[in-house]
Amino acid sequence: MNETHWGDILTFLFFVLLATALWYGHALQSVRNATIPVIVSYTGVPENVGLERNRLPDTLLVDVRDAGYRLHTYRKERPQLTIDLGNQIHGDKGTIRISSDIIRRGITDILQGTSKLQSVTPEQIVCNYYRQEERLLPVEWAGNVQPAAEYYIVGKPELSPEYVKVYGRKDIVDTVSIIRTELVALSQLKDTTTVQIALQTPQGVRVGRDSVSLKVVTERFTEKAFVVPIVVQNVPEGECVRLFPQEAEVTVQVGMSRFADVSADDVVAQCDFPTKGEETLEVNVKYTNPYILNARVYPNEVEFIVER
Repeated sequence: MNETHWGDILTFLFFVLLATALWYGHALQSVRNATIPVIVSYTGVPENVGLERNRLPDTLLVDVRDAGYRLHTYRKERPQLTIDLGNQIHGDKGTIRISSDIIRRGITDILQGTSKLQSVTPEQIVCNYYRQEERLLPVEWAGNVQPAAEYYIVGKPELSPEYVKVYGRKDIVDTVSIIRTELVALSQLKDTTTVQIALQTPQGVRVGRDSVSLKVVTERFTEKAFVVPIVVQNVPEGECVRLFPQEAEVTVQVGMSRFADVSADDVVAQCDFPTKGEETLEVNVKYTNPYILNARVYPNEVEFIVER
């Protein structure tokens, strides 16, 4: 039976690892060529200018000569080049040309001093531009917001901004009257909540921003009770209605911050003059104070006697 010589195996593995490390260190120090991607972004374009985006590359392939460790760094952290197009946009339409000299100078500036630029693909950038029709349109949000139990929504949810700019051909822009948001669903709200909502972009136009914010203000409500006289409406001249009981308890819901702004003078308990055959009268609550969220009355029916 053969015995496993672990000492020989470990020695062999040690030399394999050593050779690999030496090879890797040599590779990092040796100078060679490599193609690295350079991410490109463009600035200086007015909002009402449209570009042939398919002619504007978002990545340039750059052939660079440098030590291996430097090339490895470029692959891990891709260089980024920003090209300003503002000085080439004049008039209602035209052509933008970024020459190979401008591209090479820009790339050389973002590379390390030891790196030698060999070539760039594409060598130059050419695209057409054109002015677009500009309109300011209102934003409409779609969806549903619900407060948690014992909370209510204060006022209407607020959009910011309420209007956005849209751009496109005049005949297409003229058909768009409003910009809608994506559907939003918020529930169990207890605090003031602000969310970003993406905008729906109508076909054929460009919207100046991707999203708007929706602010929903909520507040806890409480109850406040008053005992008030019951008033009979539409009593004919010469007649009198005696109610049993003559007073009712009205309980209103009001936001905590507006508790002191609601009083008994803000509510009226009332019923209509009885019609023939009625044995009791229904009591309703009327209120005009905007801080009252809801109201109920007890009793909601009373007995009566008509006196002439």
